[in-house]
Formats: sequence, structure tokens, C-alpha cells
Amino acid sequence: MNLFCVGADYKTHSVEEREKLSLGRQDQELVLHFFSHHRSFKEFLVLSTCNRTEFYFVTTMSEEKALSELVASLGELKKLPPDWIETAYYFRDREVIWHLFELVSGLKSMVVGETEIFGQVKDSYEVAQRLKTSGRVFNRLFQSAFAAAKQVRSSSSIGRGNVSVSSIARDSVLAQLPDIGERSLLVLGTGDTGRSVARAFLESGIGKITCSNRSAAGGRGFAEEIKADFLPWQQWRKALPEFDLVVTCTSAEEYILRREDLPANGGTKFLIDLGVPRNIDPAVQQVGGVHLLNIDHLQTMALQNLRLRSQQVEKCRVLLAPLVKRFEEHHQRGSKAAQKHNLEPVHER
Repeated sequence: MNLFCVGADYKTHSVEEREKLSLGRQDQELVLHFFSHHRSFKEFLVLSTCNRTEFYFVTTMSEEKALSELVASLGELKKLPPDWIETAYYFRDREVIWHLFELVSGLKSMVVGETEIFGQVKDSYEVAQRLKTSGRVFNRLFQSAFAAAKQVRSSSSIGRGNVSVSSIARDSVLAQLPDIGERSLLVLGTGDTGRSVARAFLESGIGKITCSNRSAAGGRGFAEEIKADFLPWQQWRKALPEFDLVVTCTSAEEYILRREDLPANGGTKFLIDLGVPRNIDPAVQQVGGVHLLNIDHLQTMALQNLRLRSQQVEKCRVLLAPLVKRFEEHHQRGSKAAQKHNLEPVHER
């Protein structure tokens, strides 16, 4: 039985390449449903965030055959270009365990030590559980990774003074925009990332925050929570001239903000695109006074965070080593027992 992880992240693929691989919740469920009926893939899980898309699976096939089947199936299901696999990373067996434990602990994030990835992996695991594509191997693997991440954080300073992508985005703007108390911010999309951005700017003392969301109920509730204004989704384009900053973090598959949406003489305006796929057409930079940042632009600032935390990263890996070894030994014992009784070491669907 072979355990694999195949993926693309901010280190291996640009935002333009990652957005082609990005899978929303509906697409993730479509992929999981397909592979749940594939006899050679015994367990399957999809993780898709703004910084990475990864496919975890347990299979009876060889490495070459499994990768070929994965690429062909994703091409058929979602029209994903086959050449993405050429620059993708992939891990097998023990490498998967190490990768996942480090990932959930925040050691492989663009902003080292951030906690958002923990919740994202947990959400993906719960979807796989619900659709019954996570079984005996993945249940123990992911639950062990979550426990390890909690232990690492409590035994190290990896999360102390944590700098998130949201705060990096905020600081990149504050360094160039004076009189923050007199500025106004429009946040498009009030999911986890949108809420984090809004709170980051709220802490900075920004003068006014307005939220807009396709789901009025969720957006309005969050706006009330942080004492911000709420703008119905159909109205935000007309209101664009009122805002100095616009942050987009929606799951839209096409650009929601284009060059023609911006006034020709609207003065200085900062646009921050945290969506993958991207939410803002890069052509907006042709409008005078407009400054655009996307998720890849923030990577340079995140590198400084990595240097500051390098010692903590090594300490965390030392803490993870016995936890990885414990899981690996348990997994090997389970595989040998299953082989002895001529059983497959996966769950019964």
C-alpha cells in the first residue's frame, strides 16, 4: 500500500499557475466523489488554499501509474493542464508524514508559524470524512498531525508574535499610506481571510471599514461584530471612488474588479488581491494612482519572517521527530498485520 502527496505551492508555482489548480469546495467534493469510486485509490483528500493545492491518497498502484492516473483524471474532471505535474512536488510514505506534520504546524507556510493552515487542513479532512474518502490510514494520519501541531506550538515559540498574511498586507500599505485614521477600506469577501484582514486594519486604527459579501447574512453579521458598515454586493462597484483601499478575498473563478470599474482620476488607491484564483485584473495598474499587490507580492516580506524564525523552525522539527517516528511505526505494524491476514489496510466503505 502506497501513501502519496502531490502538490503545488507558492514556492513551485506562481499565482498564475496556482489559480489554474485552485479548487473551490464544490470542485473538491466533485474530485473526492470521483476518486471514491476508483478501485485503485483507497483513500483520497484534497487541500486547496491560496498558497497551495495538494492531493493526498493511498493506492495499490505503482508511483508511475498513480501519478499518470491522477493527472488524467484531473484533466478529465476539471480540465487541469497535464504539464502542472512536471514542476509539482510529491512525497511518498515517510516523506508524506513529515510533510503533513510540518505543514499543519505552520513550518511550510509563506508566513512561518501562522495558524490558518491548521484550520484549512482540518476543514479538508472533515470533508473527506463526510464523503467517506478518509479511512483507517488517513484518520490516524491527520488526527496525529493535528495533535503534533498542538504539541509543537505549546513547546516552542513558533507562533509567538505571529505575523499573518493579513498583517503583512496591512503593513505593506501602512508604510506607504499616511494618516491611516482618515482612510477608508472596502473588504470584498468576508470568509476567514477577509475577516482576518478587516481585523488587522481595525487594529491599525483605520478610519472606516466597509464589508461586502455575496451572502448578505454572513457579511452583515461580521460587519456588525466589528462595528463596520455593510454594503450589498450589487452596490460596491458604484461606491469604489469612496475608498482608499480595497482588499479582495473571494472564491470567484473570474476577475471581479477590472480596469473599467475604476475612475480615471480617482487619486491614490491601494488594491490588495488575496484571492486564488485572482480577483483583480492586473490591467488595473494602468490606471493612474492605482497600486496593486497580490499574494505573491507578499512573499518577499514573508521571507524576513522566515529568517527571524529559523531557529524556532529547527526546534520544532526536533520536537516533531519522535511524533513522526511513532506514527510511522504504528502505520508499519498495521500494514504488516493486514498483509498477514490478507487484508487491505484501509477502512471499509
